[in-house]
Amino acid sequence: MRSQQFFATIVLFLLLVGCTQATLPPPIVTMDIAQAEIPTHTPTVTIPSTATPLPPQTPTARPSSTPTSEMPAATPSAEDFELRTWSSASPDGRWIAQTTAKFPTGSDTETYYTQLKVSQTNGILEWVVVDAWEEWLMGYTIPQVLHWSRDGQYLYFTNQVVPGGCAVFVNGSDLHRLDLGNGDVEALVPDVGFWLSLSPDEATLAYIGYGERGLVIRDLATGNEHEVKLEPDQDYQAGHIVWSPDGAALALTLALRPCTTNWADATSIVYVEVGTLTHTTLLSEDQRLFITVEWITENQLLLRDNDGLEWLMDVATGTITKE
Repeated sequence: MRSQQFFATIVLFLLLVGCTQATLPPPIVTMDIAQAEIPTHTPTVTIPSTATPLPPQTPTARPSSTPTSEMPAATPSAEDFELRTWSSASPDGRWIAQTTAKFPTGSDTETYYTQLKVSQTNGILEWVVVDAWEEWLMGYTIPQVLHWSRDGQYLYFTNQVVPGGCAVFVNGSDLHRLDLGNGDVEALVPDVGFWLSLSPDEATLAYIGYGERGLVIRDLATGNEHEVKLEPDQDYQAGHIVWSPDGAALALTLALRPCTTNWADATSIVYVEVGTLTHTTLLSEDQRLFITVEWITENQLLLRDNDGLEWLMDVATGTITKE
């Protein structure tokens, strides 16, 4: 009997001990954060192939005749540039051409920007003909209007050189033609000279060639050229070519001994008959520094002196009278 009571006491004791251990909280485990394992990859979320693609975007840019050049990776701030603009209106008043240039003002900037934009005055069409960042060098070019066609169909433009040395007569270098109706641009003449002028019928280009070349007459349809040696024994630069109304003759200015004291010591006015390529000096080495401005009538040239005053020259006699 005593043995049964002892066994029952032992069983009861064991049951009480087991219940007490079951209610104790779990042990606290500590870990150094440096030992924690950090994931090395971010989970990738895969979009199901049945996802509906976005509709294509409709371009909002206005039509451009040439692709816009890429901007530099790091575009300088506006404070680093000097902004200049030039504008020209078509004779019929329907178009405005504007040249914009941004020239660097600091020595650290290595590029400059040019744009030639041609817009209808009613705002319907706009052609961005040139839009580019170029390397900034001693000599550089700026797109400029050279001639509006009489029929209102074309704009002729050139890349005007800004040379690093002495050049007193500069208005271009090459020749391009913009179709105002569809924005197409055609290169007509490569880089040939410092001064260019189109004939009234837009079939012939007269230009002053580089180096030892004189006045060159070029047929735009065939590319055939004829050269006129103006003053081979003189130190001169030629420019300001103006055509007669019928395109049969032209006149131009010679700057003699340029960049000595003034922009020239004297100027001469030369008359050229296009058909025969013969030339005559209408005014020789005049120190009033006349330049040819416009051929007004069949027998009259408009000149401008160094003070900005205008004069009329009789082509037949060479007589000059005050305007």
